[in-house]
Amino acid sequence: MSKKKRHTSPPRFHRMKRAARLSNAQAWLPKYDGKNVVRGYRKRYGVDLLCAIAELQMLNVHLDPIYIERVHTTVKNQIVRKATKKKATSPDAMLEADTVFVYIAPLHNAVRSFHQFTNAGPFVPVNHTAKAGKCC
Repeated sequence: MSKKKRHTSPPRFHRMKRAARLSNAQAWLPKYDGKNVVRGYRKRYGVDLLCAIAELQMLNVHLDPIYIERVHTTVKNQIVRKATKKKATSPDAMLEADTVFVYIAPLHNAVRSFHQFTNAGPFVPVNHTAKAGKCC
C-alpha cells in the first residue's frame, strides 16, 4: 500500500489574492450563518481584522461604526503593547534593569544547621564513597 500524499501548502482560501477573495466572498456571504461576519471572513480567508473590515465594506456589507472604531483602537493598542514588550525584553533593557539576586542555600546545609543548633542531636553525614559490603 502506498503512502498518502500530504498537503504541505495552506488551504486554498488562505492563498487567494484580494480580487479572488472578493469574488468568492460574494457567493459565500449569503450562506454564512454565524454571529460575527467580520470574524468569519477573517478566519475563512486568513486576513487580519482591518483587512476583513475593508473588504466587507467593498462588498457593501453594513457594519456598525462603533464596532469598527473599537476594532481600530484594539489593533492600535496591540501594536503599542507588542512594541513595549519587545523593548522590555531587548538585551539593553535587561542590562539596565534593577535586579536583586538572592542565593538560596541547598537543603543539606539547612538540615545541618538545624541539627547543630537544636537539641535534635549531632548531624552525622552519610559516607557515599564507602564500598558496599564494608561497614564503617
